[in-house]
Amino acid sequence: MTVTAPLLPSWEALAPLLQGALERRWITNQGSLARRLEDELPAALGAAHAVLLTNGTAAIELMLKAMVPATAEQPAQVIVPAWSFVATWNLLCDDPRYEPVFVDIGEDWRIDPDAVEAAITPRTKAILAVHPYGLPCDHDALTNIALRHDLRLLYDAAHTFGARWRGHPMGALGDASAWSFHATKVFSTVEGGAVSTPDPALHERLRRARNFGIVPGEDQVVFGTNAKLDELRAAFGLAVLGLVPDAIAARRQVAHWYDTRLAGGQVPWLRTARDLVDTPELQPNHGYYPVRIAADPGREAVAAALLAAGVHTRPYFGETLFRSTLYRPWIRPDELPQARQAARETLCLPIHHLLTEDDVDHVCTVLSTVDHGPRVSR
Repeated sequence: MTVTAPLLPSWEALAPLLQGALERRWITNQGSLARRLEDELPAALGAAHAVLLTNGTAAIELMLKAMVPATAEQPAQVIVPAWSFVATWNLLCDDPRYEPVFVDIGEDWRIDPDAVEAAITPRTKAILAVHPYGLPCDHDALTNIALRHDLRLLYDAAHTFGARWRGHPMGALGDASAWSFHATKVFSTVEGGAVSTPDPALHERLRRARNFGIVPGEDQVVFGTNAKLDELRAAFGLAVLGLVPDAIAARRQVAHWYDTRLAGGQVPWLRTARDLVDTPELQPNHGYYPVRIAADPGREAVAAALLAAGVHTRPYFGETLFRSTLYRPWIRPDELPQARQAARETLCLPIHHLLTEDDVDHVCTVLSTVDHGPRVSR
């Protein structure tokens, strides 16, 4: 049993789109399919504007460069959570124009607004918050902080297609959001991404930046990169987009099956997102099913027991931030206790639109039989 499964279109839906691209002999450089998908994205994301890009990493990097101008002589501090995939941090750590400021999270994996406020300095220019596992973070608290300190509020929304906060779609929140349309996400173009924003000027700048900064007529007006999505992946996205609501509904049902069997201490050494996240404003997309596992039996023992039973899991995000020597300039050993604990305890169980109730029963049966001692107090 895989931890996830891509949402795939039918051949009957995909073939005409691919055939049309081949007949037109226009397979990249903003062909008609890429333009059509880009036109449909704002409604799907709940955004005023959206720029279609080649992947989610390019989305983060172009968003940061456009929204947080800085120089090597005066680097800009950007506050980020110490719980994310490395794509959130790479540009900030690798580009001398930026300085990441890592802050802690809560038990629910989401960035801690109090930690954000405490980390602000005169050099802070932006907050880059993450909605982990499709769980929207506290947008109201972060907005208030950003307004008080005149900061950009940016989101890494890679996990959050279809989620909502206080009824608002995620693309309507913040100054801009970066999206991933990787095959593991709820909506996919195989590889792809986007930036959504309410700002028409930023929208236009990003449209230019994704094509090397070149505008029609071959004039270069900004520095950019090659971040265009080709026609073949755009075709895949167009064929999949209409399937997403049903796929999210199927994931919601899988999450309900898990919650019924696991939440509320039924497996005493395991806590689910339902146990940890108590905010009625939050409507997740169930893109992931993370759990936290006590030191006894420990995450590795649980993952091994599940794998022996044919169930694949993933310690997403794991301990990269704290183990890799790459991050030592920004991380002290006595910092970020909640993120460190999450890195030891978190395991993502299988969840996707193809799972059955019998599949969930199998996972939960294995969990209930894992050897463990008395529950570790917290």
